[in-house]
Amino acid sequence: MFGLAGEAPLTMYRIVLTCKGVPTETGAACADDISTEFKHRPWHENVTCVWDGSQLTLQAENDFDSNGLALVDEFSDAISACIEGGFDGKHRNSFDSGVQVLINDVTVQVP
Repeated sequence: MFGLAGEAPLTMYRIVLTCKGVPTETGAACADDISTEFKHRPWHENVTCVWDGSQLTLQAENDFDSNGLALVDEFSDAISACIEGGFDGKHRNSFDSGVQVLINDVTVQVP
């Protein structure tokens, strides 16, 4: 992405998040629901969400989320919304313990 004429290009962050612990019977539908939901969030670009049979992987690009925390929060909300009953009331702990954040191919520690 480019800035205004005469300005330096904007820094774009490519963020990849994974979430383990999603019920296998709902993983594929959840990935589809999350992909659809993120179409309504234009501040994230090139968004994909896939289910590989054991985890959800969300990838997005934006120009503001240098530590990935905004996307982590939105991904968590989307997961909670698409899985009825969540993770038996433990979805937050399951999500946090299974999250991996990659920003521009570098693993980032989430506080």
